[in-house]
Amino acid sequence: PKGQMPKGLQTVPSQRLLVIKHGALGDIIQGMDAYASLRAGYPQAHIAVLTTPPFAGLFAAMPWFDEVVIDHRAAVGNLRQMFRIRTLLHRGWSQVVDLQCSNRTQTYQRFLAPHDLRWVGTAPGASDRLPDLSGVNNVRRMTMAAETAGGVAGAIPDLDWLAEVKLPGLLASTGIEGPRLARTLVLVPGCSPAKPSKRWPAACFAALANLAMAQGRDVVIVGTVADRGAGDAV
Repeated sequence: PKGQMPKGLQTVPSQRLLVIKHGALGDIIQGMDAYASLRAGYPQAHIAVLTTPPFAGLFAAMPWFDEVVIDHRAAVGNLRQMFRIRTLLHRGWSQVVDLQCSNRTQTYQRFLAPHDLRWVGTAPGASDRLPDLSGVNNVRRMTMAAETAGGVAGAIPDLDWLAEVKLPGLLASTGIEGPRLARTLVLVPGCSPAKPSKRWPAACFAALANLAMAQGRDVVIVGTVADRGAGDAV
């Protein structure tokens, strides 16, 4: 797994961290500073991330995590899935770093986690409860949580791994293949339909696209039906 020593020098990691980040895509991308901070603070630790099925592949490609665990976010009444999460939380973690800070993760902390498990987040029962983060931008919220957990402040994430991420089928309909794929820029002008204010302006996407095309790159815009208007504007 990534982040471990050569086999001859391996020892059982003394620190085991579980990071919770369910989504959404934009938040996961904005969390990279926090992930890098945690890995810098715990270079030899076993760091796992609990996420949802759509993002498991993305997290698996990241260099900061040794393990990806799936959370189907089942209803609280689904006893089988709740027992599964309870079993996960009792796996001997040094701490849980809750970067989701949702009602669901509060429920996990209150009812499913060991009472003495160090928990960094906004849950009322968290051992390391974060302050009121109203008005704090999303990136800073997550880096604050990471630093509270023992991460390194100001850690800069290495993004070279993104060049190796495979996008099976995503660009099939564009006709772009072979060597052209390596110089293709994919733009995703999306956001939560409930929070259109979070969408980056179309003019900014267009400026980025023009710069890429001036460098000889192909540009592809992807998104959902809800993003059609933004894509057309770009």
